[in-house]
Formats: sequence, structure tokens, C-alpha cells
Amino acid sequence: AMSKGFDRLQSVEQAEKMLEGLGHSASTVDKIMDNAMTSVKGTAYGFGEAASMAATFVGAGVEEGEDLTRVLKLVGDSAAITGSDFQEMGSIWTKIASNQKLSTEEMNQLMDRGLGLLPKLQEKYSVTAEEARKMVTEGKVSFEEFAEVMEGTVGGAAQSMGSTFKGSLSNMQASLGRLGAKMLKPIFDNAPAVFAAVGDAVDDLGKKLDPVI
Repeated sequence: AMSKGFDRLQSVEQAEKMLEGLGHSASTVDKIMDNAMTSVKGTAYGFGEAASMAATFVGAGVEEGEDLTRVLKLVGDSAAITGSDFQEMGSIWTKIASNQKLSTEEMNQLMDRGLGLLPKLQEKYSVTAEEARKMVTEGKVSFEEFAEVMEGTVGGAAQSMGSTFKGSLSNMQASLGRLGAKMLKPIFDNAPAVFAAVGDAVDDLGKKLDPVI
């Protein structure tokens, strides 16, 4: 509980600071954190993972609110279907969001992980496999169109996987993380001031020891 609670607090703090650095107000940061929480509720993925990726997606231009929640859910669905790490899958999605289009590199990365993306693109555009590949190469598949295809392919997978043995175990561990975070939060919030004070004291000691050294 303590270990997972600490990881959760640290991930959320880093995400919040990143969002503040991007110029978001406290109320907007809270909304983005709510989006992250909603996206992983009932899945095997933790809030800390989602919070970290939420900050990255907002930096890539995804709007907070329904759009952000939807994208984070699809990242979780894609990760669940392929057995990938949430952050690993999120990094692929972030590249597509940043460029606002699907590239051959990202398509191949997803297909290497077992996602049959090319046949789904053929089906969507009613084209051959060669023509679908050419569309991707020429940057004709937008991020929104890619998200729509993925929604029809893997939508809801993370929720379904959450009821499996592994998913239930992860949910239990997430609960322990929430408990640990509540217990550690007062210490975590005050730790920076304590560390700063200790650092200053060590610097002062170093100055006093200069003659001896």
C-alpha cells in the first residue's frame, strides 16, 4: 500500500506540475485529473499512469474533457488487448496525436503488438491493403479517423479485462495504492520543505568545515 501509494502521489504530482508549466489554471488541472480518473475506473490501470499520460496528451493538443477521457480510455483498451504497458501504448498514441495523423511507423508499431489495424482501415475506406498503406504513408488518415477505427476495434476492452483474474488483482492493488496515498499525503506534501531545510543545513555545515578541509 505504501509503495503503490507513493508511486501514485509522485505520478500525480509530476503530471500536475507539468500542466501548471503549460499554463493551465488550478481548476483546469483538477478537471484533467478527473478525466484521468474516469478513464481508468473499473480497469486494471492505475490513476497515476493515466494522470501522467493525460498531461502528455494535453501537451500534444488533446482538449480536456470528453476528448481527453475518450483518448485515455482508448489507450487503456489498446493496451489491454495487446497486453502492453499503459505508458508504452500511450507513447504511440501521443505521437499520432502530436502529428494529428497516423504514420507508417506508428501503424507498424501497433500491428507488431497484435492490433489488426490495416484490415480495419481497408474496411473503413473500402480500399485494398496496398491503397490503405498508401493513404497512411501520404498522411491521409487523421488522428480523429484513427481514433474512430480504434474505437470500433478495441473499445471497452479494458473494462472487460478488468474482470479477469489479472485485472481483478490489479484493481485490488490500485485500491491499496489509494489507501497508501491517503496515508502518505501529509508526509508527501511537507517533504519538500523538510528536504530544503536539510539541504540548507548541509550547505552551512560545508562552509564551516571549509577551513578543516
